[in-house]
Amino acid sequence: MREPSSPTAVTGWDWTEEVWRWQPDREPWRPEMGGPSRCVAIELSTRHLETAEAYDFWRETVFHGFSADRRNGETGAFRADARALISPRAEFAAFRSKGLSGGRTHSGFRSDGNADLTIGFTIAGNRRHSFAEERHLARPGEVYLYDASAPSQVDWDDHQGFYLALRRSDVEAALGEVPASLDRLLAEITASPLLPFLRAQLSLLSRDFGALDLRQKEAVFNGSVELALSLLGGLPTGARADGGARHRRGLMVAAERFIIENLANPRLDAAMIARATGCSRATLYRAFFDHGKTVADQIRIARLLRARHLLEKSPPQVTISEIIAACGLDDPSHFSRMFRRQFGLAPKDVKGVRHGRETEDRSA
Repeated sequence: MREPSSPTAVTGWDWTEEVWRWQPDREPWRPEMGGPSRCVAIELSTRHLETAEAYDFWRETVFHGFSADRRNGETGAFRADARALISPRAEFAAFRSKGLSGGRTHSGFRSDGNADLTIGFTIAGNRRHSFAEERHLARPGEVYLYDASAPSQVDWDDHQGFYLALRRSDVEAALGEVPASLDRLLAEITASPLLPFLRAQLSLLSRDFGALDLRQKEAVFNGSVELALSLLGGLPTGARADGGARHRRGLMVAAERFIIENLANPRLDAAMIARATGCSRATLYRAFFDHGKTVADQIRIARLLRARHLLEKSPPQVTISEIIAACGLDDPSHFSRMFRRQFGLAPKDVKGVRHGRETEDRSA
């Protein structure tokens, strides 16, 4: 991450002028600067700014496709921070902020051309959104939508959350024309079996943002975009065929996450995954076939990788039988044969190897 030479709300970014004309340490972003040519990361915070300038800097530099209201000085000191990924096809941000309000106007849309559709999740605080004749309230733990192409008004309490903003062209390719009613679209998204997977994926990206390098962030980010577009493509509003290639890419992301979260269940199979992700088994098989995989192989490899990780870290008193049971398996002999074929080693050869090193490191 590059760091600014003087106090600013942009505390770190990772691109050169060849990648994106906007250089945060020089000036605020303007529409004519466009976006980056590849995925980039940026971190922002008001912690180094004077109280008097923090909100104006945030208002003028951070928000795109949204105009924050001017703030009454009596409302107290403004504090906010955010971490974001921005690419040619989407944006992700995890944020925490004092309360604020603002909106979108036709003139704002004409000025910047931003027509993104944002799918967001609140962690703390309430979000009130007025759109045409509709009124939405997103409480902690709930999903919300924001359509930057249409006039609206938003009012946040002190809040925390994360969102994924999708480019209009991708949304329309997946969904068709975005419905005039956000109420209907929000209800369908809330009912989608893929929504919990999207929330979990973005939550992990938010939690582990600082621990991942850009390549790792981008991999999770791109998977989240495919998952979100798959979710939209499978909605009744979209009237899209369940078997489309884009839908299957997102379905693959959701299925892999479900497998990882349910490895301990001995009944984990294609039927269970298909039910959880809201698709037919035939579509699930096709999604894996698109990637040169099978559902059974994916489950088997995931279990073996989990078992090896647990074996390496296990203390002496934990038995191999206990470890394989934690991975959804119940036949030690069959497990040993699979393990040897996969890794060229017997389970007993790796048991405790990392536990021993960690113990030595702690006692050194």
